[in-house]
Amino acid sequence: MMRRSRVFRLSDGRSLGFCEGGAGKGLPLFYFHGFPGSRLEIEFTDSASEHNNVRIIGVERPGYGLSSPKKERTISDWPADVVELADFLEIKKFSILGVSGGGPYAAACARFIPDRLERVGIAAGLGPVEQPGSMEGMIWLNRIGLRLAKILPAVAQGLLITGLAILKSNPEGIMGYLASHVNRYGETGLCNPEARKTYARSFKEAFRNGYCGVASDLVLYSRQWDFRLEDIRARVDIWQGLDDVIVPYCMGKKYSMAVSGCKAHFYKGAGHFSLIFKYMDEIIETLSAG
Repeated sequence: MMRRSRVFRLSDGRSLGFCEGGAGKGLPLFYFHGFPGSRLEIEFTDSASEHNNVRIIGVERPGYGLSSPKKERTISDWPADVVELADFLEIKKFSILGVSGGGPYAAACARFIPDRLERVGIAAGLGPVEQPGSMEGMIWLNRIGLRLAKILPAVAQGLLITGLAILKSNPEGIMGYLASHVNRYGETGLCNPEARKTYARSFKEAFRNGYCGVASDLVLYSRQWDFRLEDIRARVDIWQGLDDVIVPYCMGKKYSMAVSGCKAHFYKGAGHFSLIFKYMDEIIETLSAG
């Protein structure tokens, strides 16, 4: 599988990193990585994209990988960057897949650029966290991080940067620790050594420009989003594991109830990582149906 990383210069002078894979002349699908993550995460779509004749374009958010930081950015800023890249690539209509921390950004595109979209997919996507009960079933570390980021963002970002510095120095070791930790909750998706290596490479690349991208995302996730899911009119499918402790079932349920016409795919026995590995072919096939 050939993947090609490139950098596009946006109209405001920032760089936008992206990586293309899959079928070069296939149906275009923009992939929004998780938290943390990078364009390299599209490796998980290799088989599914080739099988379904899909051209995968993994795009890095500001401050991640090859993408320049952007001060005081919001979630709803993202669709404009995506449109500029699509125009550069001479793509008029396309589909989107947002995974985990990429979910809010896929939702923003569904809200603000529906005329450019064929379909939108959100897989194990983080949802709004401001309402009571919105983090029910979420692993304690994530809950604390999000709550702290809302109340004391500087403290939360400092702790995050310290933890990510350790991750950057030994990504494969940290991935092994994470695998053993989430296995206690029945999450088996990181048992595959190759999957852990892919995540380790993607996580390490996320910090090429430092920690600002990840730190900004944490604060944005913790606060009220600058748009409503109820105002989305694009065609949206969501995929959610019922046993997900990273992004819990209640968030998938929120998407399915708030977004008009949303088609929900819930899977018993699937966790956060195992959902992606087990159902990626189905996800890509659905989004390439047009």
